[in-house]
Amino acid sequence: ATRSVIVVGAGLSGIAMGYRLKQAGLPFVIVEKNDGPGGTWYENRFPGASVDVPSHCYSFSFLRDVKWPELFSPWPVLRAYFRDAVARLGLEEHIRYRTEVVRAAWDEATAGWAVTLRSAEGEEIVRCAALVSAVGQLNRPLIPDIECGEQFAGVRVHTSCWPDDLDVAGRKVVVIGTAATALQLVPELAHAAAALTVFQRSPTWVFVHPEYRRAIRPGEQWAIDHLPGYARWYRVILYNWALDGVPEHMLIDPDWAGGPQAVSAANEAARVRLTAAMQAAIGDRPDLHAKMVPTYPPYVKRPNLGDGGFFRAFSQPNVHLNTEGVARFTAQGVVDGAGVHHEADVVVYATGFRALEYLAPMEIVGRGGQRIDEVWGDEPRAFLGITVPDFPNLFLMYGPGTNLGFNGNLFFNAECQAHYIMGCLKWQIEDGVAAIDLRPEVFADYAVRMDTALARFTWSHGSAGSWYKNKAGKVIANSPWPLLDYWRWTRAPVRTDYHAIPAQGA
Repeated sequence: ATRSVIVVGAGLSGIAMGYRLKQAGLPFVIVEKNDGPGGTWYENRFPGASVDVPSHCYSFSFLRDVKWPELFSPWPVLRAYFRDAVARLGLEEHIRYRTEVVRAAWDEATAGWAVTLRSAEGEEIVRCAALVSAVGQLNRPLIPDIECGEQFAGVRVHTSCWPDDLDVAGRKVVVIGTAATALQLVPELAHAAAALTVFQRSPTWVFVHPEYRRAIRPGEQWAIDHLPGYARWYRVILYNWALDGVPEHMLIDPDWAGGPQAVSAANEAARVRLTAAMQAAIGDRPDLHAKMVPTYPPYVKRPNLGDGGFFRAFSQPNVHLNTEGVARFTAQGVVDGAGVHHEADVVVYATGFRALEYLAPMEIVGRGGQRIDEVWGDEPRAFLGITVPDFPNLFLMYGPGTNLGFNGNLFFNAECQAHYIMGCLKWQIEDGVAAIDLRPEVFADYAVRMDTALARFTWSHGSAGSWYKNKAGKVIANSPWPLLDYWRWTRAPVRTDYHAIPAQGA
């Protein structure tokens, strides 16, 4: 049988996987629901959308020869980078755009996957030896269920579905949410909207980086281009600022007795620094200091990065912060929790994503008819974030427990995961194995180690919720591992971790 591979998603992870498959000469297809590559950076094009990871490390190790125009790249630059990557790596011919995976079922008789694809032409079933999910976590909008939404006569839009022709100039705008997306969006809307009301459920810690929007200086580009080793050195220190360790300010000290606003002495020092920078950006508004500076410890939620423009926007007479919550819509706007009506022409959901609904809305059926969403329930898990027992030759990229909360970025993880998956496929080809299935005891042991490691981190603190946690308050999304550990573990599969399913006739 042909060792064909189907990769789901042509974003960052899917491109990394496609590159390695093409290098190996294996037949593969990348299925992408959009009409272009880039994943989240294809979809997110709201005003001000930028990455909050430095440009010079937010790229593939095999495509570093890019002259980034800014320290932190805006979405058009990233979208162009991914399109250029697909062209330069020769992946275009392997991608089926405007095509979705509806269902994938393990076929015991053929030891492979039967994958149902849907496109404008209808549905078809395609078979493959291995299925790689590269669908990411930040692509299914989370839209809060607010009463009477259908009555609103204006425009409602989630930031990940921003229409190219949406113009807010001179209009009354409501933004729901004050986390990473709002940090970038609000300053842009503040300049154009006649009135802007921002609804905050809970405040977020922000690193105020005065140079967040700054262009690369000619001298910096010269050093990157001409000084031997400088570009690699610069990339490494951006990637690995924790030097293969775990920063103390992100760990819970069980003996800490300094108050509920922090979880350790190092965390308290970080809180003091962050508070001072945020208050300086907010300016002489004690009322906003009280509302916008969190009372929970830093790093319990994902901290955000900005140049302070979000805070400065509230000094404009047309911009207002509301902490009462949105109770319901009316035809002309929204009513807040205190019963006050706010007129609006446009309501923007800056409310994030359904990040923990891994693989949704695909139906993935493994051995014995088990559906992966039912196996997982509210606690998705995967060994190294990649494999799950009873789902042979299903490989996940950016799966459960692989979000990086303190070091590196997703390019690093994607390349580690692609390397590991290629090691699994190489083993099967060389040894005549049809598929591999993770041993349950390996899965269970890894889960215990994950829980033990995660319990040490601020993310597990009960003072605030976050998208890292499930409904029970357990951290699901994040990786507690230093970069070097994860790199080592993904160099090659340990064969005793898996059951080998022999090829027919072997």
